[in-house]
Amino acid sequence: QYLPHQPRLPSWFSTDSSNMSDSQTLKFQHIFGLQGAVKNNVHFVEEGVIIYPSGASTVVYRSDTREMDLIPTTSDALSISSLCVSPNRRFIAVAESTTERGIVNIYDANTFRRRKMLNLPELESKTINHIVFSADTKQCLTLGGAPDYMMCLWNVEKAVKVITSLSLASPNGAEVYKATFCPADPSVICVTGAGVLRFFRVLEGGFRPVTLNIKREPQDYTCQAWLPEDRVVIAADSGELLIIENFEFKCVLSSSPTDGKRVGCIVAFSKGFVVGGTGGIRIYEKSDDSREFYKLGKIFQIKTNPSCVITSMSVSPSEDVLLCSTSDHQLYTFSLSNTDILKEDANNFDVLMAPFHGPGESQSPKITGLDTCIWKPLVVSCGLDRSVRVWNYVEKTMELMKVFDE
Repeated sequence: QYLPHQPRLPSWFSTDSSNMSDSQTLKFQHIFGLQGAVKNNVHFVEEGVIIYPSGASTVVYRSDTREMDLIPTTSDALSISSLCVSPNRRFIAVAESTTERGIVNIYDANTFRRRKMLNLPELESKTINHIVFSADTKQCLTLGGAPDYMMCLWNVEKAVKVITSLSLASPNGAEVYKATFCPADPSVICVTGAGVLRFFRVLEGGFRPVTLNIKREPQDYTCQAWLPEDRVVIAADSGELLIIENFEFKCVLSSSPTDGKRVGCIVAFSKGFVVGGTGGIRIYEKSDDSREFYKLGKIFQIKTNPSCVITSMSVSPSEDVLLCSTSDHQLYTFSLSNTDILKEDANNFDVLMAPFHGPGESQSPKITGLDTCIWKPLVVSCGLDRSVRVWNYVEKTMELMKVFDE
């Protein structure tokens, strides 16, 4: 907390908790803000219920009531590094960075109680870059960060057990971003990174490399998503979208982004997939042309924030809503079910809760000043993003915002 001066505390407030009754105990009410640096930082738990990281906690937010619960980090945690929700939506996985190594805590999505912890003693990295559950939720795949980029397969159905692990570190120190299960066959795994595009099959309790039939120069493969029929779409830093099927390179989509801007994320849905990048999204749907596989439908821009990069997305269970988080730490919703009638030149993105403080030009998301109003339920804050914002802590909204030049 930032206190601009020594506050004159109310008569009921006491720093001695032993003298406080239940009615006098301070209790959490609401959080405004998003930890934008966390990987895969937005997920739907169920319709209208989402999770995202804020401060040192994972927020479970109910959009219809604006109510939220918190899953706090454990006592040894330095920060949250990645999030995941199981396919059956019963579990929430939270990766934490600690002074020793990255760990993953798995929580019950209804009670928010910790059910399991994934802790690999051989892991050299202090972070976990990516977490994913298998389609049947019986297994979990974790990918650690530098220096060893340890990929570990866990059995989490009952007691936690390590099935196998493998260091993906290379002599040139190439960064590895993501490792995912094939939804139709959990024994098949795709790994992408900076110049890294590899497939593995789990055989006899170990990761076995699978030969990929592709004749292209290595690229920075920024993100990936599995599609039906054992296909996977992979984005390169050039904007090219590669289609790979059954370990064979099929094509680069002719409608791939050609502006050279980085693709931030890809998410699949029943009609195809959505690509998130600088300033907006591109929606691809299945094509009747067997050589093309997918065609570009429409492009939608965040008109109020065109310079941001969409870094993470999640589709609601009904596929009505697409949730997006951005590089400047904002959360937006998009009506995915109405794309046929939406106009591309209109602003079709809505702020989920309120515009949060962002990192600004300094890329340091810090709130530097804070004060409360005496007569109204208002809080005012300022930050390194050069903005001053007034928040209503009863209505859980932002009342006013002004961005300054200095």
